[in-house]
Amino acid sequence: MLIPPLLVMLQEEFSISNFEAGLLMTGYMVGYAIAQIPSGLLGEKLGRKNVICVGMIGSYTAILFIAFSTTYTHILILRIVFGFLAGNYFTPATSMLAQIFTEKERGYAQGWLMLGVPAGTALAPLIAMPLAAYHGWRLSFLVTALAGYGVSVLFWIFIRDREEKTHMRDQFIWSSRIFSLGIATLFSACAVWGFLTFFPKFLAVEGLSDQAVTLLYFLLSAVGIVSVPFAGKISDKHGRFTVLILIFSVLALVFLGFIFIPPRIIPLILLIIPTGIVVYGNVPPLMAFTADLSPVKARGVWVGYINTMAFIGAAIGSAVGGKILDLYSYSTLFSFFIGMICIALFIYGVKIRVTAPSP
Repeated sequence: MLIPPLLVMLQEEFSISNFEAGLLMTGYMVGYAIAQIPSGLLGEKLGRKNVICVGMIGSYTAILFIAFSTTYTHILILRIVFGFLAGNYFTPATSMLAQIFTEKERGYAQGWLMLGVPAGTALAPLIAMPLAAYHGWRLSFLVTALAGYGVSVLFWIFIRDREEKTHMRDQFIWSSRIFSLGIATLFSACAVWGFLTFFPKFLAVEGLSDQAVTLLYFLLSAVGIVSVPFAGKISDKHGRFTVLILIFSVLALVFLGFIFIPPRIIPLILLIIPTGIVVYGNVPPLMAFTADLSPVKARGVWVGYINTMAFIGAAIGSAVGGKILDLYSYSTLFSFFIGMICIALFIYGVKIRVTAPSP
């Protein structure tokens, strides 16, 4: 998530369009999506901890190379490589949690796992913008890579995995319910990640200062840090389906708000608070829902499938979002996001509602 706060600077240095800038996030998402099912399969076969550690070391090495890149093409290629290697984390990690925690605990546990997303997103502008302002954008990637190597060592030392190795042929068990959930996830992730890619630039284009942009982007993620574990906890109590429907309904409304509210600090803060809750809060109940519906032996494959669909949607959202901005306006972009959420809600209502398990 270093890319969004640095987007304007990267566009100026490499003279790239919004579409090309969006591809820097799309490239990451594509690589990440490709890795999901293989990482789930290999995690069950070779050990989840082993697969995660290889991915961590490799992904931080890709970040290190980005710090020394001199062309847009090099950065784009490395973002794809980075996404593929980083994609070896989430599916095995989710499977580890599903193995350890019961169905009534998974949402809360998944929420704590997902704290990394809003926390990292909140940290990104605090690292990227001050370093970039005084020392150039490359130092942000260098610092992140070196910190990542340290985290990899800590992960290897302290994390334990209860291995239950499974033959690959036993992992392919069909589920039409999870398949439909994946289609809905593609559309919702398109809106969520497209929004996260261009939100800092949206604030800058609206005339806010760099300090205000940093503050508001940090606030969005800080709200997510607080809300993510509780979204999972609420889904443990009231049901995954109910919570997901509520979250995506609110998300459509807040996107509508960004079209009409004036670009002033106070109205933006009031809108960013519910946005942060739902943008980040959808993932714990979604992944817990997937784990609940998955046959035990096929859990790695189906968690990987949902992640794949999420990041295919994210890749589309960043690329198409950039193209919309090149041709139209932010109002059109937010309207596109609302349309994606409405399609997801339709699929939930028609294909998933009748099969949603009771809490």
